[in-house]
Amino acid sequence: AMSDDDDFAPSQGGSKLKSLFAGGSQGGDDSLSYTRPKEQVKQDKAASASAAAPGVQFAAGVHAYRLVDGSYQTQGKLGAAILGNSKEGKILLYGSDKKTLSTTTIYGAFAYTPAANNYASFYDDSRVGWSILFDNEQQAVTFAKQVGLARFNAAKAGELIVQDLAVGSGDAAVQSGDSVEVRYTGWLLKDGSFGKEFDSNANKDKSFRFKVGKGKVI
Repeated sequence: AMSDDDDFAPSQGGSKLKSLFAGGSQGGDDSLSYTRPKEQVKQDKAASASAAAPGVQFAAGVHAYRLVDGSYQTQGKLGAAILGNSKEGKILLYGSDKKTLSTTTIYGAFAYTPAANNYASFYDDSRVGWSILFDNEQQAVTFAKQVGLARFNAAKAGELIVQDLAVGSGDAAVQSGDSVEVRYTGWLLKDGSFGKEFDSNANKDKSFRFKVGKGKVI
């Protein structure tokens, strides 16, 4: 028998969620496919006749909480998906019955705030506040990374985008002139997605040390 968690299994670009907002099934397991209302299809075609439909970049099951009258109320287990292409991105929250419960457009200044213990919060297109809890740190970090990429794709050319992936353990914020040690990874951008990794010290013995604001480069 299929468990509740199977309805929201973590997935990436080639997943069973790949037909979300792309219109129709593309084969494989369609248990989480999503069919757009006819009116939405018409609006999407009119707004972006030549643009590629946003594809699913990552999806996972989350415990969702909706902000109501100043306090978060549980909505149970939902699916959370990042959809995007080289120009736009969205966060979609959906139930196991394939019904969309929340849609959030990601733009350059969009605020997505990770919190301790694999939580994150944001406001959707209807200005409804949401807090979502991932099953583990890897899912939480991957989702936040995809949000940062979608913000970059939607931002103005040359704009610097900074996106927190996880909450730090330090008590004070880093200031100009402070000495820091970092682990980093760089990817090439390919069609609005993470492409080939070109540099990283994530698996090296020594981290990169520098003083903030002194112009030192890797």
